[in-house]
Amino acid sequence: PMRKSRSGIPAGDDVVFIGGIPRGATQGELREYFRALVGCVAKVRFVIDHSTRHHKGYGFARFGNGDVAKKVVELSKKGLLFKGKLLNVGPSAEDRHGETSSTGESDTTSSTLELSESFVPTLPAAQQVA
Repeated sequence: PMRKSRSGIPAGDDVVFIGGIPRGATQGELREYFRALVGCVAKVRFVIDHSTRHHKGYGFARFGNGDVAKKVVELSKKGLLFKGKLLNVGPSAEDRHGETSSTGESDTTSSTLELSESFVPTLPAAQQVA
């Protein structure tokens, strides 16, 4: 399981927040997307709405080391397109100096990035994520 901070949000310099996850996407598809992008991802976890049993459109990914996580955050500044939607990627909430809401959920209303072009990793034909 992912290591969690006191607020219950996954913590560590190797963990990033991922927002804008398209409805219908699976953790496995996003894991493969990041694997194609940076070569490794240890774990992807979506936050689930327990009443609907669907993900809430955001989650966390652990990359195994902080340098890879930082690379993903930097690449996201150019735009990461996943299943037709731009992902909002940043440090996990505790790594953003403890900026969490009273409910313990991360504050994703931080500054909007100018996106000049989107990055779509090239996957072998058998692994294309639609």
